[in-house]
Amino acid sequence: MYGKNPKKALLEWCNKLLNPQGIFVNDFTTSWQDGTALCGLVNALRNDEIDLYKLYHESDKRKNIDLAFDKAEELFQISSYT
Repeated sequence: MYGKNPKKALLEWCNKLLNPQGIFVNDFTTSWQDGTALCGLVNALRNDEIDLYKLYHESDKRKNIDLAFDKAEELFQISSYT
């Protein structure tokens, strides 16, 4: 991983965590807009905290993003309001 473009290395790391959950990210813009990848990162740290199956069928992207940040705050004390 060292010596690579940092952005590419971070994207590869994200995919290493997310791909086993059926989530694939190609960039740091559109791949993150529906909240699924954020929820997947939470699950990578605390397995099965978020039911990803429900997210795949959720049309309210903002709801998915809020869920990811709410869980991050609840489980890891990471606030999105700092």
